[in-house]
Amino acid sequence: MQPVVHGNTTKMKISRRQLRRIIKEERQKLLRERVTDNVPLEIMQDTRGPMDVTVPYYIITGALEDGLGVDGVFNEIEEFIWNEYEPKDGFTFSPASDTEIRKMHQQYQEGGVWSDERDFEAGFMS
Repeated sequence: MQPVVHGNTTKMKISRRQLRRIIKEERQKLLRERVTDNVPLEIMQDTRGPMDVTVPYYIITGALEDGLGVDGVFNEIEEFIWNEYEPKDGFTFSPASDTEIRKMHQQYQEGGVWSDERDFEAGFMS
């Protein structure tokens, strides 16, 4: 970074490469902060009806970062639910939960997990 003097103030000029690095570091920081978050979902048990479940965000981000397709993300979440909640019978995701998981996958494929991340990047594009 190179300092540039404008009147009484000094501003730092940064290259595009430095800006990209800063954005990448901030994105990673956001991911680390989100690790403690949970995603509330609803499953539909075959014989017992609806059940609320909470999936740690790291399960989903891990699947996305591993490059899994949407079916792979569903498989990771299903495995977590089977291990953590031990449903007595089969289950499917509620339509709202199915949509939410697909939306998270699509947003990640488009370049970011969270829409505010795209807003953050857009602030640097002019």
